[in-house]
Amino acid sequence: MVSAPANQKEHDFLTVHEEEGTEQVLKFLTQRRNTRNQLKFNLVLASTTLSDLDNISAAGKDSESRRLTPALDAEALCHSLENLPVSLPVSPAGVTSPVVLTKAALTFLEPKLEIVDAGSFKQPAVMHRRINDEVAKYPTQSDLGRALDRKLVTDLFEQGLNDSRNGEELELIAECVPGGTTSAALVLALTNLESNSSTRMPPEKLASYCSSSLLGAKSQKISFIREQLDFLETSRGKALPELVSQCLRDPLEAISLAGDTMQAYAAGYLLGRASKGQTTILAGGSQMIAVYRIASLLTKPELLATNSLIATTKYVALDKEAKVKDLAAKNKAPLVSVDPHLKNSVHQGLRAYEEGHVKEGVGAGAACLMAYTLAKISGEELLEEIDKTYGSLTRALSPGQ
Repeated sequence: MVSAPANQKEHDFLTVHEEEGTEQVLKFLTQRRNTRNQLKFNLVLASTTLSDLDNISAAGKDSESRRLTPALDAEALCHSLENLPVSLPVSPAGVTSPVVLTKAALTFLEPKLEIVDAGSFKQPAVMHRRINDEVAKYPTQSDLGRALDRKLVTDLFEQGLNDSRNGEELELIAECVPGGTTSAALVLALTNLESNSSTRMPPEKLASYCSSSLLGAKSQKISFIREQLDFLETSRGKALPELVSQCLRDPLEAISLAGDTMQAYAAGYLLGRASKGQTTILAGGSQMIAVYRIASLLTKPELLATNSLIATTKYVALDKEAKVKDLAAKNKAPLVSVDPHLKNSVHQGLRAYEEGHVKEGVGAGAACLMAYTLAKISGEELLEEIDKTYGSLTRALSPGQ
């Protein structure tokens, strides 16, 4: 563990998993302490029909509710505790959305908040920018035989590039995409050289791209990913090595074949900021590793490594089944994880995070990192605010959630 800086209340809060590039960004963050209102928090919403499938996403108790999750999370993040919507997304196990952690951490930061809807089933009832009306589909379902129209992917990527031009020196990109870990796994499988070694990728390699927020659901997700890759091979008349070679030459094609709209927009936004030497925190686990991978294939890798960092919760990074640490190393993506200390929470619904029911989302880990480094708070102070926020946000839910 990396201890807090000397002038911060002493506690362990951070683990560095993939060191390349992390030292410079973390130094930048600690030097900017007491500059709380200079952070911009971008939340990118998107939907994919992957969320309609069982055992794919924990971002909602059923397929209908998962279609509403991006809008509900954005509304919960933007409203004051005194004026909250009456419902929050919950996992199939009944565990409340990680927006609770994000909202609590941001109370210490006073960030500029921007909601970008890159294509969701339902727009949030708060101020936002809607940049696209299409949602992604999984390849076997789509009439196009691919997740997204290729021109749309290019347009969203370029929109991200354009939007990054007037940014702040320090920004955070978060996501809310139910089903997004599966689209991330597909994009990562299509953009890694080791996928080029066999016409049929063995299960252990498929598993290395795949994380899951649902306990015991990884085998089903692996089978689904296999089905989609097999379909892409057949429908395009190309073996997997040929598809991988094509996607390595043209990374946006991987998003078009099997990704989602958040990936296209966020990759453009990240690349635009990196080209100007601005620091960007990618908030999430495997989804942001996929964004980083796409951007890294479109520029010199060292350009990203010195100006960006992927930050997630310890519940993602230390999940032995998900192997996100290995995924970051494979893609040379700088990864750190943060401990929100939920094992000490007064709420069972938050202690459930320690059991792996929900791990990350809506920028939870990165928001906690910003609170620790910029606002100089202790783990105890953060947990107290998380508990308070949880109590307010779940007042309409049944006791014990």
